[in-house]
Amino acid sequence: MRELENAIERACILADGAQLEPRDLGLGNEEARDPKAFGFDISGTLSEAADRAVKMIERQKIADTLATHDSNKTRAAEALGVSYKTLLTKIKEYNI
Repeated sequence: MRELENAIERACILADGAQLEPRDLGLGNEEARDPKAFGFDISGTLSEAADRAVKMIERQKIADTLATHDSNKTRAAEALGVSYKTLLTKIKEYNI
């Protein structure tokens, strides 16, 4: 279930339009089966690939949210639904 939520979140971030299309989820064409089409490394086990995908999405989401809130970490943490301490930990982890 968590992986599905992550895939949907990634699709929402990367989607071109307001509505998700099968291609946004990597469905419906042969190009989507190409590992390079995902924009991140999908080698290794499913768990390893999912962890890399989550990290990529988390980093981008945090960076975008910080930019939206003019680098105000308190407001960014609230918008992300995490504690201020968690946000600081993620900022350090992802070197943002």
